Amino acid sequence: MPFETLRRVGRFDSALRWHLDNEWLGRLAESRIKRCHLVDAMAPNSLALAEQVRPWLANVVRLGGDNVEVQRHTVLTPLVTRLVHSRSGTAQIAVDPVLKKQSQTEYKILIERYGRIPW
Repeated sequence: MPFETLRRVGRFDSALRWHLDNEWLGRLAESRIKRCHLVDAMAPNSLALAEQVRPWLANVVRLGGDNVEVQRHTVLTPLVTRLVHSRSGTAQIAVDPVLKKQSQTEYKILIERYGRIPW
């Protein structure tokens, strides 16, 4: 991303522990800066189909804000494969009630500020 984007949107908010990326994406959406999300050549081509087979992609479209554009690349597989390992934040939140409560609190903060959890 251009440095001007970082200057305009700002850095990650370290007050958040679990969802600082979602909060940053909320500020990016507020800034009205255009954002492109690349998907593989085999990705679903409609929101309805994405909701069925790739719900994370549907979240990008529905919750990313007005300036998110989805574009295909030519590779048949995603450029990034998300793995959840046993020591990841997602895995920790799933098994630790204290961390789950922290995550839920952060989600409430995001919903209050942005009206959604930004993707």
